[in-house]
Amino acid sequence: KKLFVVILIIISFTCIFAYFDDSHFIYNGIEQSETNFTDRFIDRLYFTASAASTVGYGHITPRTNVTKLLTILMIFIMIFTVLY
Repeated sequence: KKLFVVILIIISFTCIFAYFDDSHFIYNGIEQSETNFTDRFIDRLYFTASAASTVGYGHITPRTNVTKLLTILMIFIMIFTVLY
């Protein structure tokens, strides 16, 4: 049951992050040009999974305050979900 909730949270935040264009994220320290939705969704899924698992490789980092705050919110929700 808890695994289902974790997967649901990851997919939900991936969809939220996929809404933002590439100007909201930095890839390996380099700003990306606009990509298609599929590539952007997979990039956001990777970012969400690595941030939610607290691994956070740093390949993709949030650039704007909105995406930074959403990332912080997601991490707190994941910690609460796993500990509860």
